Amino acid sequence: MIDGFTIQPLTRRHERGRFSCGQVDLDRYLHELARKQDENDTTRVHVYASDTGEIAGYYTLSPLVFEVTGLPPALQRGRSHHVLVPATLLGRLAVDGRYRGRRLGSFLLSHAMRSAVQGSAIVASAVLVIDAKPEALDWYLRHGLEFERMPDMPLRLLLPMESIRAELNRSSAR
Repeated sequence: MIDGFTIQPLTRRHERGRFSCGQVDLDRYLHELARKQDENDTTRVHVYASDTGEIAGYYTLSPLVFEVTGLPPALQRGRSHHVLVPATLLGRLAVDGRYRGRRLGSFLLSHAMRSAVQGSAIVASAVLVIDAKPEALDWYLRHGLEFERMPDMPLRLLLPMESIRAELNRSSAR
């Protein structure tokens, strides 16, 4: 993607204060809360950063649990004997304004999906959950993924891990 940049866990050496995606809440989160939440094991913050600590983008992953009856019918199938269904929440995804137009957001989404699938092999997770911001909903939907939707939460997108695995297999075959 960008020479000298890699996906890394957020650390003290990363320059969080310079990051600006144009969304006050996403900027403030990275500047003020991200490291503390990561250190407290509330969420994992993954940054796309240079060797010098400059952050071009980030995303967060954390655990989530649903009551099976709260899921769309398609995701309830085969889970009727379970009361709770484990999931992974993609809580935030943002790209610094200086790096827009390079498909970095799509790269971060793909990496987050891959990380969620890898994590589900160690700690069970049936679904990747995205609580999209209204202005980002169409962006997520344009990726051609087969999201399930929550009727009472129209901005919540659900993507079964089996669908992510299939998508990653298709992508690697290209």
